[in-house]
Amino acid sequence: MVNLGKEHWNVVKKVLRYIKGTTDIAFNYGESNFIVREYVNSDYAGDLDKNKSTTKYMFALANGALN
Repeated sequence: MVNLGKEHWNVVKKVLRYIKGTTDIAFNYGESNFIVREYVNSDYAGDLDKNKSTTKYMFALANGALN
């Protein structure tokens, strides 16, 4: 993140154009409970081959999982 090249900036521009083009799109759950919840699972040194820790995240919005 310190020395971004031209290729990185091109991707950033594409993402921003996509977001700008989808500002009229929204989720409508009616009367549902619109709460965002985050669940985290971590394992210290769980990858035995590389001796690295692993962390997984899962988000839920209005009782539905987001990937």
